[in-house]
Amino acid sequence: MDDLENTKFNPPPGLVRIDRTLTISGRPRSVRLEPSVWQALDEVCQRQQQTPDEVVTAIDRQRGQTGLVTAIRSSLTRYFKEAADRDRPYRGLSEAAVGDPPTLSPAMSRALDSIGPPPKRPK
Repeated sequence: MDDLENTKFNPPPGLVRIDRTLTISGRPRSVRLEPSVWQALDEVCQRQQQTPDEVVTAIDRQRGQTGLVTAIRSSLTRYFKEAADRDRPYRGLSEAAVGDPPTLSPAMSRALDSIGPPPKRPK
């Protein structure tokens, strides 16, 4: 019994998550993702010449009832799937001009469509 009590749990790499604070729609928010998802987000940001705040704000605006973390994972998966698809040209996430709110590429729009419509906001 002593051996079990002294053993530390070392989670597999897929279970380890890292917290980062992002500014989403002007508000700071803590987001916890796996290292590989953060790396994917950082790569998208480099390709699109946008910040993580801008990319995640665009995802957040379109996610509907889906949780933010799920929407981020789904959107990144769809982004890289389209980039790897040899039958269609790579279109990227966004071509937003500096100062404009982040916009979504067709790939990101389709990714978000696959997770459901945004909720209706109360007036």
